[in-house]
Amino acid sequence: MFNPIRGNAASLDSHQPVVGQGGSQLNQRVNTGHTDALVPLAREFAGIQSLAAAMTSVGRLGFQIRVKTQDGTRGARIAFLREVSRPAEARKVLVENGRTSTANVSSGAARQ
Repeated sequence: MFNPIRGNAASLDSHQPVVGQGGSQLNQRVNTGHTDALVPLAREFAGIQSLAAAMTSVGRLGFQIRVKTQDGTRGARIAFLREVSRPAEARKVLVENGRTSTANVSSGAARQ
């Protein structure tokens, strides 16, 4: 089974630490139950066609993911639609990012 996470998956984004321990909890929640939602996010916001993905860190401006592609494993950064300062905001904006990518895929407007 593909495990895209190396090291401490619950680490905060060291360049943009704001969400504190809640960022760790968000990582864990996404990686235990919502990794399927990261694949369309990787496609829409990072332009990467991935087979699997996992969140590796989260900060006030976005989050890092590790993705498995046909060519191997690589990392990418996905920006939030707006800056966040609390874990609850990060979760809400992550969901908004997901809805945006789903809407774009459904309408055929996904970025290439």
